[in-house]
Amino acid sequence: MAPPSFAVTREKNKYWKVGSRTYSAKARDFIDTSDPEYLAWAADGNVAEEFSDSDLRDAKRDAALPPFAPVTALQARRELRAAGLYDDVYNIVTTSPDPDLLDSWNCAIEWHREAAWILAVQAELALSDDDVDALFVAAYAL
Repeated sequence: MAPPSFAVTREKNKYWKVGSRTYSAKARDFIDTSDPEYLAWAADGNVAEEFSDSDLRDAKRDAALPPFAPVTALQARRELRAAGLYDDVYNIVTTSPDPDLLDSWNCAIEWHREAAWILAVQAELALSDDDVDALFVAAYAL
C-alpha cells in the first residue's frame, strides 16, 4: 500500500511512526511525542501509522512532484555528490564568465528546479529534464 501524499496531509497534521521516532507531516520533520499538538491529536483517539524509512522517503518524494518543491543548498549538494556530479557542477559555476552562476551556487538558500542558473548548468552538462528532475526528487527526500 502506497503511503499517503504529504501534500494532502500537511494541511491537517498527520503523524507516522518510523521505528521509535514520530514524524509530523505538518512540521515535515521528526517531533518529540511530548509536543502539545501531537498529544491533543493522540487524545482524540488517533494512532500514528507505522512507516518504514523507505515509505517515508517515498512520501516525501511524492510531495515534491509536480511542481517541484525547492530543495535546500545542502540537500542539493549532497545529492550532487551521491550522483557523482558535484565536481562537474562546481567546475562549471566557478569557471563560468557569468557571475550569476557563482553567486547562485554560493548564496541561494533554496534551489528551484526552473531557476535560470540551474537550467544553464543542466545545458552545460547536457542533462535531460528527467535527469535533473530525478536529482531534485532525490534531494528533496534527503
